[in-house]
Order: sequence, then C-alpha cells, then structure tokens
Amino acid sequence: MDIRFESPIGTPHPSLQFEQGQRVRITGTVRGSLGPSPFAPVQLVISSQAFAPMYAQATSNFWGNYWFDVDLPRVDALASVRVTASFAVGPPDSASITIGIGSAVPPPPPPPPDSPFNQFTKNLTTIVIVGLVAYAAVNSGILKRWGR
Repeated sequence: MDIRFESPIGTPHPSLQFEQGQRVRITGTVRGSLGPSPFAPVQLVISSQAFAPMYAQATSNFWGNYWFDVDLPRVDALASVRVTASFAVGPPDSASITIGIGSAVPPPPPPPPDSPFNQFTKNLTTIVIVGLVAYAAVNSGILKRWGR
C-alpha cells in the first residue's frame, strides 16, 4: 500500500510540506497478496497534537486505487497521515507518513526498502558471510576430514 500527494489536484506534490488550509488529494494503490485489490474499504486518519483527528472513508476502484480530497487545517503542525485498507480475507494493510503543515518541517522520508543502496548492502553482507564460512571451513580442517 502506498501514499502519494497531489496539490493542486492532478499534479504530484514535490514534498511533504504543505500550507495551512491547502487542498490536497491523498491517493495510492491498495495491494493485497495477489496484487491490486479492487473495492477494498479504505480509511484515512490525519492526526496531530495541534488539532482533532480527521477521518475519511472510501472504497478502492476496480484497479485498486483510492483517493481522498482533504482541506488541511489552518495550524502549524506535524501531522501523521495513515491509510488502512481492509480485506475480506487476511489482515488489513496500512501505510503512514509524517507531513508538515505551515512552518512545521517534516523529517526526511526513509529510503525505500528496495533502493539500490539497500540491495547492494544485502548482497555485500551475504558475500562476506559466505566468504567467512568458507575460510573457516578450509582452515579448520573440516574439508580435509571429509575428503580423507
């Protein structure tokens, strides 16, 4: 499940920083275990210590896309945007992100889980571990005993 922002509506918003009272479209795709999930109930919660939580509900379309058109509150605040989808079978799926409203600046988003850097790090770690195990096997004499 993902969360994207459009403002003005139809135009991708370049950051997680928004003006007070700005109209924003919060959109994304619901993905179940078999791919995009059509007609899934989706709930939006925008919460902060500076204002009462905002709630909205929708249903994903045939392609699994959802959207909410929201007028942000007229306060300076960091706010948590959480979207949750329910499925007939299986656990619900959710995503959340922190945004800044007015002069409040949101933290930078974490790198995506499948970024090239993360993939490189995983591959390098695997190579190092396999190399250490092979080195230990050769130097411990295990291979000599097995080979006789």
